[in-house]
Amino acid sequence: MIRDVDSLTKRYNRYKYEMLMAVNDNLFDLIKKNGNSNKILSAAQQIRIKNIYSCFMDLFLSKCPFTLKEKKLYIKNILEKEFVNINSYNIEDRTYRLLKFILCTKNITLIYIINYIIFKIKKRK
Repeated sequence: MIRDVDSLTKRYNRYKYEMLMAVNDNLFDLIKKNGNSNKILSAAQQIRIKNIYSCFMDLFLSKCPFTLKEKKLYIKNILEKEFVNINSYNIEDRTYRLLKFILCTKNITLIYIINYIIFKIKKRK
């Protein structure tokens, strides 16, 4: 098996957050139009949290052009945009409840360090 080093999951994309949130917003709109199933809504909220963390993980890719200060500012900006939504989420899954809790601390350094550790662990696999 040959892996593409420049695949979308391995390279830095400066517009990833905007693209993922646009898709997620459309998903929330569909859920609202088709009846607000709590299970489906919770799954969509988990996807949004996962997407946010995915954007944070990309900050540690070798092609990411940001300095440490810019990375922390990036995290801060996303938290400011997402905090009201995330804080209201009713997440059932324990892992995503923990990720939600970490985001809701608004502690940029903590979020940065946790993502760095997760990135290093995933890189070893």
